[in-house]
Amino acid sequence: GRLAGLVEMPMDILFEIFGHLMPLDVLHLTRTTKQFRQLIMHRSSASIWVAARKNVSDLPDCPPYMSEPQFANLVFDTHCHVRFAHSYSRIVPDHIPGMLVPTYSIS
Repeated sequence: GRLAGLVEMPMDILFEIFGHLMPLDVLHLTRTTKQFRQLIMHRSSASIWVAARKNVSDLPDCPPYMSEPQFANLVFDTHCHVRFAHSYSRIVPDHIPGMLVPTYSIS
């Protein structure tokens, strides 16, 4: 496909590019090909997620009991995390202990 050449780029260049994305964009990349999913979801790629999170102003740090991808999915994905249904508002549940997290819109 069209992404085949991108997967073959040197890792340091890919990491640099991905670090300029927003967390939802990184999530979407993990859903494009198996190769991207394996690369971006690997523990060694945590720096991509941290950099993407820091591209969002006022977003708190990832809680210690969650991975960066889990946190990005919780905050930015449009699916309900209770019923796993599609929703159109991005709401972070109140059950995250000790965190006050505003609702973020990416439109």
